[in-house]
Amino acid sequence: MYRFLDLYIELMALVLSRSPKTCLHRKHQRGTSSGQMYAILCSSIWHYADLFLQGLRGLASVLVVTAHICRSLVPHLLSPAMSDKLPPTLFQLPFIRCLVMGRASVAAFALLAGYVNSLKPIKLSRAGNADAALSSVAKSSFRRTGRFMIPAIIATFCSWLVCQFGGYNIAYAADSGWIRDTSPAASDSFALAFYDLFKSLGTTWLDGFNAYDRIQWTLTYLLKGSMMTYLTLFATVYVKPKWRMFIVAGLYYFKWKVGDGTHMRTP
Repeated sequence: MYRFLDLYIELMALVLSRSPKTCLHRKHQRGTSSGQMYAILCSSIWHYADLFLQGLRGLASVLVVTAHICRSLVPHLLSPAMSDKLPPTLFQLPFIRCLVMGRASVAAFALLAGYVNSLKPIKLSRAGNADAALSSVAKSSFRRTGRFMIPAIIATFCSWLVCQFGGYNIAYAADSGWIRDTSPAASDSFALAFYDLFKSLGTTWLDGFNAYDRIQWTLTYLLKGSMMTYLTLFATVYVKPKWRMFIVAGLYYFKWKVGDGTHMRTP
């Protein structure tokens, strides 16, 4: 058994780009047993996995921004080809077009966000520290709500100010239909302007529509997904990993059958 752990340590040290001889030398030098070294290695793997997924989520965010820029400046990339008689360009080819479409990146960001937010509570739960896992879920749920709502409110207010002072009027002369469609018109009166502002702040989270920032249509679904993730973690904190997987698979099947998320509003 210990020989197997030693071989496993050597393999994972190579995966983590660290010298296996150095790891084993430190293990024998410090008198650390294979079981303790295995626990340390597992902790390192969790750490590197978290960093990798955070970076992957950041890459998905960059691709979403890139997609919005392409929709504004080069909207022809969203089509399979420039015309029926011309071959597709590089970014119009299958799979490569996902870099400029944006939809796949939004889905990847949502999936990775749920996975990253689940890492710490699941790690604590597997370590037998259920109280710390529950505390982590409770704190994360409140922080997550603030991270969604506060920047969204600030962005909506800034866009509202620009709109009311006529800052979007020049957008109606743009060639891009996406720019024209996402540029709101100023309100007819001072009172109606404030009414439209508070209405957009509410509908952002009610049905995913914000007249002053159409890009916020995803926020209500991301927040809903986050709360569902935290609720699932809260309910399964004492459940063994094998049964947690069965529960999550059952929830996925249920959501798929009832068509949850099939009526999304997109800009």
